Amino acid sequence: MRFRRYGQDIMVVTNARNPLEAQRIATNVKYLVKTGDWNALDVESRRVAIRLFQNRAWKVPLEIREQTQAVVENELTLQQAARLCYQDPLVRTQSPSYRERLRQCFKNLYQFRGPNVPVFAITIQFVKEFVERRIRTGAASDTVRREKTALAKIFDVLIENHLADTNPVRLVRWRPHKRMTKARRPFIAVKDFRNVLDKLPDFYKPLALLAYYTGARQGEVRCLTLGQLDLEGRMIRLTSADTKEASAKRIPLRAEAVDVLKAVVVHRTPRLPTDRVFLKDGLPLERHHLKRAWEDARTAADFPNLRFHDLRHTWKTHAMPMDRGIRMAILGHAGGTHDGYGTLTDARLLEAIDNIDFSREDHSYGL
Repeated sequence: MRFRRYGQDIMVVTNARNPLEAQRIATNVKYLVKTGDWNALDVESRRVAIRLFQNRAWKVPLEIREQTQAVVENELTLQQAARLCYQDPLVRTQSPSYRERLRQCFKNLYQFRGPNVPVFAITIQFVKEFVERRIRTGAASDTVRREKTALAKIFDVLIENHLADTNPVRLVRWRPHKRMTKARRPFIAVKDFRNVLDKLPDFYKPLALLAYYTGARQGEVRCLTLGQLDLEGRMIRLTSADTKEASAKRIPLRAEAVDVLKAVVVHRTPRLPTDRVFLKDGLPLERHHLKRAWEDARTAADFPNLRFHDLRHTWKTHAMPMDRGIRMAILGHAGGTHDGYGTLTDARLLEAIDNIDFSREDHSYGL
């Protein structure tokens, strides 16, 4: 049913068995919103009203809240459903970076209507409003798409466990907003990047430098382990569980990157048993350790819009003269085999990375 409050359209989902009953509940709830008289509601109308007020963060009288506490407590919430999804056996086998991205998506979903919004209230309209809200607040296209996919994953798990009948997220087609289709082509030249690098904390510098010279994603670099390193062969070897694409890839290392990694490995002093390469105070780096430090450094270097992921875009620009198949293989994109046949040898990957001239472009743009 639909009604308006303060000029705002409000959708409410009910358990009505027919249109007549739904209309009766709608009339009762409209009367409540208009008069504030909870005593005039029957049991089902009051149940719907409680859900509506809870979802919209409107104040419910204490005596009414106590009367309906059992109803509220027995409803599956978004947070509970997200926990169930995160504990799904298939999700638990994914890489640490995948699970951390999923957790971050859940946090962003909670901020929309709160973690305690009932699952039954997540409708097609809810999904559309969430997407529109994220677009208005300036979230990147890929970020919004990823959060929508995370919400769809929650409902997939609920359906598998017979806790939901349909997946409303799958019924919302992804149509990039016109504001999200504007081309953003970021590139930061070496001299400008080194200016940003100088502003970063010491624990952060080798990680950022490695990302700049390899084109690897932040998660791939941050979660790098000793077992993935082949410093003698100048190669990082990632398995399918370590990449976003869920496919193995090799990342060749220039001499600059090898020197950085050798220094990090020699001086790393873990406080706890861990094979992670990059540490902070002896503990593995987490994503939240990087956000504020990066924002402070880019602002101090006068590049307030520079994103860490822009280092990957920059590497791709530097690598444009490279053979397309080799470039895609290093980035991990589909079509990474050369000419569709055979495999690329380590020697060819190393030759390609050594031939990149990182000083060719001497000015930054798109930032």
